[in-house]
Amino acid sequence: MALSPRLEGLRTYARERTGSFYERDYWISLGRREHAAAPEPLQTALAFAYFCDHVTVNLRPEELIVGEVPRRGEPMPLPPDAPPANPPVHRLAEARFQPWERATLEAHAHSAGIMTGHMQPDHPRVLTEGLLSMIATAQAYQNQTPKADSARQRFYQAAILAMRAAIRYAERHAELAERLAGEDPEHREDLLEIARICRRVPAYPAQTFREALQATWFMHFLLAAETGSGHGCFCPGRVDRFWWPYYQRDLAEGRLTRDQALELIEAFFVKMNDWRADDVPATIIVGGTDAQGNEFTNDLTFLCLEASREVHMVNPSVHLAVSEKTSDRVLEAACDTLLRGDGYPAMFNDELILAGLARAGVAKEDAVEYVPCACVEITVGGKTNAWVASGYVNLAKALELALWEGVDPGTGLRAGLETPPLEELDTFEKLYDAVKAQIRYLVMAHLSVYEKLQEAQKQRPFPLLSCLIRDCLERGRNIGDGDQAARYVFTEPEAVGTVNVADSLAALRKLVYEENVFTLAEVREALAADFAGREAMRLRLLNDAPKFGNDDDYVDRFVVELTDLWQHLILSARSVLGGNYLPGYLAWVMHAVLGEHTGALPDGRKAGTPLADCLGPAQGRDRNGPTAVVGSLSKLDLRDALGAVVHNFRFDPKVLSGESRPRFIHFLRTLFAQGGAQAQINVVSPEVLREAQRHPERYRDLVVRVAGFSALFVPLGEKLQEEIIARTTYERV
Repeated sequence: MALSPRLEGLRTYARERTGSFYERDYWISLGRREHAAAPEPLQTALAFAYFCDHVTVNLRPEELIVGEVPRRGEPMPLPPDAPPANPPVHRLAEARFQPWERATLEAHAHSAGIMTGHMQPDHPRVLTEGLLSMIATAQAYQNQTPKADSARQRFYQAAILAMRAAIRYAERHAELAERLAGEDPEHREDLLEIARICRRVPAYPAQTFREALQATWFMHFLLAAETGSGHGCFCPGRVDRFWWPYYQRDLAEGRLTRDQALELIEAFFVKMNDWRADDVPATIIVGGTDAQGNEFTNDLTFLCLEASREVHMVNPSVHLAVSEKTSDRVLEAACDTLLRGDGYPAMFNDELILAGLARAGVAKEDAVEYVPCACVEITVGGKTNAWVASGYVNLAKALELALWEGVDPGTGLRAGLETPPLEELDTFEKLYDAVKAQIRYLVMAHLSVYEKLQEAQKQRPFPLLSCLIRDCLERGRNIGDGDQAARYVFTEPEAVGTVNVADSLAALRKLVYEENVFTLAEVREALAADFAGREAMRLRLLNDAPKFGNDDDYVDRFVVELTDLWQHLILSARSVLGGNYLPGYLAWVMHAVLGEHTGALPDGRKAGTPLADCLGPAQGRDRNGPTAVVGSLSKLDLRDALGAVVHNFRFDPKVLSGESRPRFIHFLRTLFAQGGAQAQINVVSPEVLREAQRHPERYRDLVVRVAGFSALFVPLGEKLQEEIIARTTYERV
């Protein structure tokens, strides 16, 4: 079903908007100045309330979901005495970095940052209780809290202020709609319906499907605004579950048809691109299983897949949980959506993830509500303080450091351990031990830096968000208080370049230590020169040694051992926030960023080029077809890799069509049965991508899957474009 003219207009409007959400920092900053004398977290809550009362409110009568992110072409000038909108916690952490930690960061051996987001808030609670009821709950908890416990008393005061501000923000839309209704007879009924809905939600429980979607959007926007000027990768999450009662009731009572429900979902999806049309991902996930192990699929599962196909925009990032009980009908619908070319839905191995969450101590009834937040990082919907997508460790840099005695050849900094000089690495085992020692050192450095960042971020309150992550409200604690507040706390560092290290080790073992084709000194000399004058050597390293993704135990063993080492090191750590460190392999864009600062490698990769994409074969090195890739992946134990696993595949569209489709569905089932964690599928050919490079004006809507997320192809930098083009295209399974 094609988009209605109304939805076409809404999508065009969203795509053509320009500017940024400058108003957020402006009003929050002025709010902090207005309430400078208030202690935290009251100052943050009052500043947020100031924002809710002053930010520009705009709506158009044709909108089905209102609450526009106001965008301007340039920042709004602040008075000289206005404080920063957000506390400078990153600078506080950086001031504590030790020289050895700074050296690892400057060498791009790892990357770390602070960001609260990447989680699904407890939208179902808002829909079923309403904020007024939650305010009453907070007041009851406050009354039970001893007056002497000033920290909890202030927490509840701030929470109540923030929830009341959220209600006022919605009521401002009702007031505007009522005023416009008096000025616009043609759209009077539509505007009065908007006003009625905004008077009801999120203050009261949602009663209709449209109210449920509107309440979800209001809270999605306001939680993001509390955090920053982007959407913070907050995720609506399991919408086919918590929207279902409203859809079912409206259908039964004749208030809604299936086509009307689809149009509402499409309007919600368009609205999720309000910050900007090429934004980072915000996730929904459908399908999977329930706590009893039964397949969870309903009509909303199919409607969300159809809406994604028709809206054809970057957000939301649509995912599908796939279990052995998932019906072929669901996978058929997934294929239809994949053929649109956006890379949606990404598919997740339900059994593997649930097993991993059980090992992480998550209760079964909570685990089935998991959400791959933002890109593909696993969290528990509405119950997790997630620290994801801020920590990346460059394992390829560890290999470099092992070859240069702990000194980064790019910067000259001692960024690693002082491992033995080259002449002492006279056996492969000694070289391998040096690489593993450098990995341990970089992990230690990364976790040390990350602890300081988390300690600093604990000082920043989030009054509204803390109401929507269990069990912060019940415990009277800010979400930053770690496992003293949220039910689950996940910190999820990502390993980048794992496969490059494995391919390099295989090449060195074979061509240096076993066949004596080159000496280690000759290889290091060639790496230092980026293979200038040594192209023959590069081609032998690239082509004459086994590469991961071809079901070859010679090289696959190194990926097994490296992932085991990485996962052991991360799982053995304990966050200063409490909770679990969970290892992952998401690259996002960091395989290009860190690759830019990584020299040539013994796998034949040239200096400055992107590292391997996540945990799949390096670009173009999988030569034996997709079943061989599954063979390599099946050797890995990825149950604990909840931090994120990405398996990228590019197929010719014909593989997902016609008589080939059942074989493709069988391939997906085999991948997951063999322990594959995830699958994201591109069906856009290299020829189309090249044409988009030559004529970007013709392809401004072209969406591709990158490394855990989808993005508009044209705005991507040349290195990422080339990395995507270089991936293998499979013409059969």
